[in-house]
Amino acid sequence: MFPHTLESFAHHRRGVAVAGRKPRTPQRSRAFVPSAVAALVVLAGAACALVHPPGAKAIHDHGGFVWDSAATAHFRLYFERGSSATAHIDALKRSSEQARARVLAVLGERDYAEQVTVFVVQSRARMKALIGKEVNGQAIPSRNVLLYVFSDSIDASGAHELFHVVAKTLWGNTDDWINEGMAVYADDRWQQRPLHAVASYLSEQGKLIPLPALLERFDHYPELVTYPEAGSFVKFLHETYGVDALKQIWDGGAAAIPGVTGKGIEVLERDWHNRIRRQGKPNER
Repeated sequence: MFPHTLESFAHHRRGVAVAGRKPRTPQRSRAFVPSAVAALVVLAGAACALVHPPGAKAIHDHGGFVWDSAATAHFRLYFERGSSATAHIDALKRSSEQARARVLAVLGERDYAEQVTVFVVQSRARMKALIGKEVNGQAIPSRNVLLYVFSDSIDASGAHELFHVVAKTLWGNTDDWINEGMAVYADDRWQQRPLHAVASYLSEQGKLIPLPALLERFDHYPELVTYPEAGSFVKFLHETYGVDALKQIWDGGAAAIPGVTGKGIEVLERDWHNRIRRQGKPNER
């Protein structure tokens, strides 16, 4: 049995990156949220975008936060004084560099020259106080900034948000399904379980979204399904056709898939389902 219900993932779901995707028409908008930084956040539909993304200095100088800092070869990390990150900063420094290596490997890129600024907060409530959104993680690619929650109950220090920062800069805009799918694949797990195994479970439960619908209307379905499903599908593409094929699909969207793979979507979907059925259950890996 899958050890948690699908709904139990909701507590740990990741935030949506604010850039790296092709523009879309908002379904609805809401009022601006208060505070100097958060006032720059406008909510549109299920996703969020920063109209004027704050830079590292604006976030650092936000009232109500006292930051300590540490540095690695490629990162400047700010973390709340006395928080869980304080006791684990050496591990977070190592994980940042490991995440960078993983992101570059997924993208097939040799280097990312920019230093990335990271803000680590203690809770989702603190994240909301800082940027006006109660999420686990947030990427601001145009500023080379990412933010995430790190505590005893939530650890969002993986590669997901960093992927959005690096991919947006090196590869440009793309569609939501491959942007989020590759970000999930950068961690290669969903809620600490192998991607293909999670997709296999979703398939057995009849939860998988038909592939054409996933690619065309990614934002119309629950993220608790779309994120691991897209991650598993992108992993399948990477394993089967390589990073050059993924780059072509990133640039051309779903319409490019048949030309890149030599297969129609329905045939490709069957091949992918055959692959994930061989992966076993999440608690067997």
